[in-house]
Amino acid sequence: MNAKPKSNIGKASRKTRPPFEFDINGNITVSAFATKAEDVNEFANRYVREWLLWHRSGRLDARVCDIAALIVSIIDCQFLPNYFFDHKIEWIEKTFLLKKLRETIPVRFSEYSAATLAALRALRPTICQEAEMPGIDACDELLQLALPVEKMLVLGGDHRLVVDQSTQLNSYGCRPFPRPEAITFSSSTATSISKYAFDLVEKRRQQFISEAIESGVQTAVADLAQEVRTGICHQLGIGASLAEVVITASGTDSFLIAHGLTRLLSGSPTVTLIVGVDESGSGVKLALQERHFADDTALSYAVQKGQPLSTGSSQERQIDIPIRDTAGGEVPITVLDSQVRDLVVTNVAAGSYVVVHAMNHSKLGYSGPSRALLMELKRMLGPKVCIVVDACQMRLDREEIIEYLEHQMMVLEVNRKNG
Repeated sequence: MNAKPKSNIGKASRKTRPPFEFDINGNITVSAFATKAEDVNEFANRYVREWLLWHRSGRLDARVCDIAALIVSIIDCQFLPNYFFDHKIEWIEKTFLLKKLRETIPVRFSEYSAATLAALRALRPTICQEAEMPGIDACDELLQLALPVEKMLVLGGDHRLVVDQSTQLNSYGCRPFPRPEAITFSSSTATSISKYAFDLVEKRRQQFISEAIESGVQTAVADLAQEVRTGICHQLGIGASLAEVVITASGTDSFLIAHGLTRLLSGSPTVTLIVGVDESGSGVKLALQERHFADDTALSYAVQKGQPLSTGSSQERQIDIPIRDTAGGEVPITVLDSQVRDLVVTNVAAGSYVVVHAMNHSKLGYSGPSRALLMELKRMLGPKVCIVVDACQMRLDREEIIEYLEHQMMVLEVNRKNG
């Protein structure tokens, strides 16, 4: 049911009634004895929309729907300014007998007390019967998906995407929900999502949750990932036989994965030439050294920035090739090409497997070495050289991407999130 629930103020006969109740059609009745009626209305509308989404399949124990709706509604509050956040969290803690929600939100069924479950049960239609749990592990796995779109959009990122509650903005001055008052012409990371794109993502989120309930989380995740891969190929006009899409959490993560793949391909010592690393992502150099490039990972594990990923991390030779001179001017492409060619040929002759990280384009619009040189190196040295093209700014034509792939080069790109 996609219709927004209706809300109205009803009469209550006893003060012991829950703050609100709703029926199976999503109609909401707020208790006349409810304090902070405005807060109750806002919370109730979000809670009921989510509850109906999870209950729609008819396959879930109603208690799982209760908890999923509560989690999403609480996380929603994290995207409110400080005053409103504190105001609502205090009300939620008191109403549903929870503690320390500012610090952590329970996401497992077993973390919810019988008293909290009873408070949630009192909200929903009496016709919704509770059945035997299908398996606590399966329920907990599903509850990991109890996330609003805003939260899903920043998962797998790092501290730069965390929204400051006092400003509702991240460190880029953006947010993971529409900001129509701002005009942004920046990279995909530093752009607030448009309302059009946000609505599309919300629709797909609802479909994804229904699929996870019906087919299982792992199947739904795999199907969604394949849908994204197929969509990327379609957008770029790439045939299925031309390339395989590897999805990463960020542009910098893609460098890390690309480096690991090139090491697997090489059967000899590797030398990596990095062109224009200073105009790429701030963590690229660390990623290419197989070191943590942030204080947390894409799976939210706390780590120490700069530390090796493992004791077996790569210690291979790396050479930085600047694309600007000491005065800040661009190095002429002919000079850059000559430098890269000499380094590649010399190191291949010495028995090394050479990886060239080329730039197309940098954050400041520079490209190099030339495509002509990259094609020449592949023709001349074939499998002895691997070329990785940094196209994360997506400032190139489809034809260029296809040409790189046809010459068996890796292409790193970031899809725009703002639609």
